[in-house]
Amino acid sequence: MQLLSDAIAVFGSRVGIAVNPGNGRSYLIRFSEHPGIPCLIEAGMTIGAVDYSFPLAPDLTLFPFMEQSSTFTSIGFTGVIPEYGIQVGLSIRIVFAPEDPDRSTIPALMISMSAERMRGDFRWTKQTDEACISGKLYFSIRPESGTVTRTDSDTVQLAYTVDVPYPSDSGDYAADNRPSYTREEPVNDLLCGISCSYTDDRFTREVHLHRGEADTAMSLVYAAYDRPMMTVAGELCPFWYTHEYGSAQQVIAHLKSSWDSLQKVSQDFDASCADHTLGRAFDHLSSCAFHSWLINTWFVIRADRSPWYTVWEGNCYFTSTVDVEYSQSPFYLLFWPELLRLQLLQWKEFLLVPDASGPLKGCFLSHDTGQFLTCSHQYYPHHMEIEENCNFILMAFAYWKQTGDLLICSQLEAAITGMMDYIISTDLKQTGIPATGCSNTIDDASPAIQYGDQQVYLGIKAYCAIWAGIQMVSNRNAEYDSFCSRGLRTITTAGWKQDHFIVNCSQSADDLTDPWTGQRLSGELEGWDAYHIFATNALVLLDMIGVSTEIPEAYLCEDLITSTRHTLSEYGCRHTSFESRAERALQKGLAGSSSMVGWLSMNMLRDAAALFRGIDLTHQLQNYWDWICTVNTREIHLFFETFSGNNLCFYPRGLAIFALYAADTARRTPLTQLR
Repeated sequence: MQLLSDAIAVFGSRVGIAVNPGNGRSYLIRFSEHPGIPCLIEAGMTIGAVDYSFPLAPDLTLFPFMEQSSTFTSIGFTGVIPEYGIQVGLSIRIVFAPEDPDRSTIPALMISMSAERMRGDFRWTKQTDEACISGKLYFSIRPESGTVTRTDSDTVQLAYTVDVPYPSDSGDYAADNRPSYTREEPVNDLLCGISCSYTDDRFTREVHLHRGEADTAMSLVYAAYDRPMMTVAGELCPFWYTHEYGSAQQVIAHLKSSWDSLQKVSQDFDASCADHTLGRAFDHLSSCAFHSWLINTWFVIRADRSPWYTVWEGNCYFTSTVDVEYSQSPFYLLFWPELLRLQLLQWKEFLLVPDASGPLKGCFLSHDTGQFLTCSHQYYPHHMEIEENCNFILMAFAYWKQTGDLLICSQLEAAITGMMDYIISTDLKQTGIPATGCSNTIDDASPAIQYGDQQVYLGIKAYCAIWAGIQMVSNRNAEYDSFCSRGLRTITTAGWKQDHFIVNCSQSADDLTDPWTGQRLSGELEGWDAYHIFATNALVLLDMIGVSTEIPEAYLCEDLITSTRHTLSEYGCRHTSFESRAERALQKGLAGSSSMVGWLSMNMLRDAAALFRGIDLTHQLQNYWDWICTVNTREIHLFFETFSGNNLCFYPRGLAIFALYAADTARRTPLTQLR
């Protein structure tokens, strides 16, 4: 494919490389903000006096023709020198083995280079008549501000500093998502050559190629070993890999002795992710989403030896944001359910209770668990009480059904009961639709769907959450059933208009408060009856485990078709069909204020719900990929969640695409049974 910005990083260990070939830039992924520490990577082949290079550093002589490739566990480049008929390959790979944190967190990159001489000519360029072409493969990496020192015959040390970011000690939210302060951390990484030599500040391997011959034996290991970085509840937690290794040298020794088997582990995972019928756009998007998730993951050890897993929210840097993890949970359910279980148990430490003097009961969940390298409390500036409670219950229910883990019900029962009690206590208008605590993740949308107090989206989600929670708790409160009955009735009457689920059952903005500004609204709630893409958001996890609710499927199917048609734009569907004619002021904390904005992950979840119902919207995958290509051709953003306004980039939420993988698998199951 074309040259694009990309990255590959070790799960949970903060070791990786990001590349921006459009600008000849590269970065080391460590503990700093995205995209990482600027570095210079020179890789290619020397023939005669010319170094033919990949565009990973500035001011180089580039291969005349280049391609890029990506799998879930690797990024790669291919360069061609037509006059010699030489094709050079570079691959940077990680080890990833689902459900195996010991192997998946090995803090090392496996780098391979190869050279092949074509049998025929490249396009219309006649290949030289020389019987044998001699040259040198070469590879080097150097921090722009740092040193590279040879430590022995096959290893060099890269010494540099990293600005480690921290949020405000006071817990205040930074509107620009920048750290309150940074701390310089010295780093000493190792680069070890295999089947190559270190000369003139680079690793090289001589190759001699006749037509049709190849040399694939040049390999290198980039290894790291770091002090504890992440703080959980005031406790500094080492990286998980430190219980297996005592130094970067030990990491290298393990990689060298297990190279082939570790390569196969990753290749097997790549192959399993390729088992679908969704096309090349899905391949590109899903690997991009996976890479963007990897660069945000942290897997560390607490003092009691238990693991702590958390994920940065891309360029916002919140940790384990509940609504973001809800979007990513399809991947967890398919490949690594334990990661979801860990977070469900962790979130129990971040429950809050409403004011006892008011009408609200039970408890509600924090939006996040911290920011940057501090997991201590919510840093987002306002709560999303209903949405996060519903997300938690639906994730817990899906995990339980998917894994059969009976223990999870007893471990979470008190939390789920408290969340359910909170949800039903917000039914202040007795409609079965929450009337308070309604601010949600769609924080760049119009008031009607962002914080309206009779949202159909949250009404459906609350109905599904209470319905699922009833099956997980031992005390089946009659109020739960009554809430579901009221909600179902309202959703299918006041919430339905001709051919779609509307945004909000209330037409009035009176008494609504903007959670960002504190401003009170009044008058008509603009866009209350618009088309929107969120009606099925709560159903996708239920679809994945083969569970259905009493919401009429005919309504859901018609809404999927009509809402898609009325919200479609160039790169996907925007939140709603409503377009405000008034100029929206840029709100503190938001990167954009366009009325046309849309989010890729929400489109993907909608597409999955459609495919589960026999409605194929997968042609839109190309639209999403067009957006990723547009923003990554010259810039470096990786998975750019938002189009037409907002700025959510380096985002992990793209793992929502695995709901489509699940829907595709379900669609093909009958054919498999027939065979």
